[in-house]
Amino acid sequence: MRYSLIIPHYNDVSRLQRLLDTVPVNRADIEVIVVDDCSPDHVSVKLIKDQWPTVCWMSTPKNSGAGAARNIGLAEANGQYLIFADSDDQFLPDAFGIFDEHITPEFELVYFLAEAKQEADDSRSLRADRMNELCSTYLNAPSEATLKLLNLKHVVPWAKVYSRQFIKDIAISFEEVRFSNDVAFNVLSAIQTKKLRVVPKPVYVCFRRPDSLTGDPTPEAFLERVGVQIRLASALKMLGVESQYLPSGTGLLMKATFGYGLITAYKTGRLIQGSDLKPINPLDIFKISLWMNFFRLLLTENKEKKKASRNSLS
Repeated sequence: MRYSLIIPHYNDVSRLQRLLDTVPVNRADIEVIVVDDCSPDHVSVKLIKDQWPTVCWMSTPKNSGAGAARNIGLAEANGQYLIFADSDDQFLPDAFGIFDEHITPEFELVYFLAEAKQEADDSRSLRADRMNELCSTYLNAPSEATLKLLNLKHVVPWAKVYSRQFIKDIAISFEEVRFSNDVAFNVLSAIQTKKLRVVPKPVYVCFRRPDSLTGDPTPEAFLERVGVQIRLASALKMLGVESQYLPSGTGLLMKATFGYGLITAYKTGRLIQGSDLKPINPLDIFKISLWMNFFRLLLTENKEKKKASRNSLS
C-alpha cells in the first residue's frame, strides 16, 4: 500500500462526499480511512458508507474531536505514506499524480502548496497564503532560518505527505483536544525530520466557512489554543529548540487583550506565567513593527471571517 489518506468526519456528509469525489479511491495503492466522530445523523452516514464500499469506515468510541479521530486512523493505516485531509476540503484534480511524481523513499516529509476559497461563492480566501509563503520562502532562499520558520510555523496537516515509518519512529500523535489538535503533531514532526522537500505545486483546496472550528471566536476556544501553545513550547524545549524560536507569550497576550478583552487577557497571563513560552519582553511594546504586524494579521483575519459570514447569508 502506497498511501493512507486519513479523514476525520463529523456530521457533514455532503462536504465529505465532495472530498471523496476528488480522491481516486479505486486505486489499489490508496487506502482511504474515514473516521466518523459519532455523527448524530446515522441515516446519512449509512448512505455514504453504502455509496463508498472501498473506503475503510471507522468510528470514535465517543465524540472526542478530530484529533482522536486522526489517531484512530493513524493506528489503522498501512500505507508507506500518510496524507491528511479535512472532510470539508478537497483535492485538486491531479493531486495524486503529483504525489506519485514527487514522493520518494528518501524523504520523511514533503510539503506542497494549497489553494483557498470562500465556500459560499468560490472567491479567493487568504487562508492558505501564510503556509504557501513559508514554503516559497524556504524554496527560494534555503537556509537554517527559513527552514526553522517552515517547520515551526506550518501548522496544518494538509498539503503534506509524511513517511508513516518516520511518524512511527518518533512516536507522535495528535492532541485529543477540541481546538488546534493538529498544531503539535505538525510542528513536532517537522522539527524532527532530517529529510524534507518542498514541491511548489498546489494539490489541495481548503475552504473558509463561518461555522468551522478554525474560526471559533469564543474566549474558551482561544484559551484552549493557548494551552496547546504552552505544551508545544515545553515539547520543543525538550527537543533542544532555542528559546527565540519558541511560541511567544507576548503574541498570545496581545491577541488576548485586543481580540478578547481584559478578562481573557488576565486568564492568558496566568496560564503563561511559569510556562516554557518565549518570555514576555516589556520592550516589545515599543517595537512599532511588531504592533503593525499584529494589527495587520488581526484585521486580515477579521475581514476574512466577516466576508465568510456575509457570503453565507447572501
